[in-house]
Amino acid sequence: MSDQSKSQMNRELLLMAAILAIGVTLTFVAGKFAGVL
Repeated sequence: MSDQSKSQMNRELLLMAAILAIGVTLTFVAGKFAGVL
């Protein structure tokens, strides 16, 4: 595997991890707001 394709794969993994983290955070915040209301 070339270094370029490896860095490309790492970037995609980071992007997926970031999207997952944002989704979990939004779900958590929405749950807190729902609990407060």
